Amino acid sequence: MSDGETPEEALGNGRDALAAWLQAARESGREVPHPGEPPSGSFVARVPRSLHARLAAHARQQGVGMNAPSVSRCSGGRPLATDASRLYTLYKIDMRTRPCAP
Repeated sequence: MSDGETPEEALGNGRDALAAWLQAARESGREVPHPGEPPSGSFVARVPRSLHARLAAHARQQGVGMNAPSVSRCSGGRPLATDASRLYTLYKIDMRTRPCAP
């Protein structure tokens, strides 16, 4: 975070702050993503055992893996557009007429 007396000074200070952060990250061995590099699409989350059990039961009931109900819940109860397309391809489920249960 940075500021300045003028917009130009603030931008210059911001660039300096970014350069310092990048240098510190590299020196400490942290991986620095390239600009525009898309996220990997995966992450690990610790959840309470009770939530894990409910997601696992829902997945078994629906005949899908744990990712499907988890993504559905994280995206507000509706699959993301790419997931909706995949669901239709795999299961012939049209999410426009049959949205996920909340």
